Amino acid sequence: MLKITAVLLLLAVPANAGGLTVKDCVFRDAANGWINCTFTNETKTPVAMFTFETTISENDRKVPWVSPSPRPTYQPISGGLEPMETATLSLNFGFLDKRADLENLAIDVVVTGAFDVNGLEITN
Repeated sequence: MLKITAVLLLLAVPANAGGLTVKDCVFRDAANGWINCTFTNETKTPVAMFTFETTISENDRKVPWVSPSPRPTYQPISGGLEPMETATLSLNFGFLDKRADLENLAIDVVVTGAFDVNGLEITN
């Protein structure tokens, strides 16, 4: 596992994300598009799935290497996340160009929605 230690940026989770927070994102396998992030369910409802956006940028570049998709990215959670439970989950962000300087990348993962076992959005 490649861990980026130089620059890791993580923005706050929006309030409308259903109370699912994300932090401590690191590259698991940058060449194949995998990162690991720690998620905590801060709601009273088990979370079965969530949507997220990923941006991966480099300090000296104006255009990010990975930008959020115009469509939501859905991530099911095997076994779900119970209220106040924390787990490290693997996310796939797609392709990372080989020109990217792995030592200077910033990962920004934002949860955009959280859903219960019936597929209903959790609103806290």
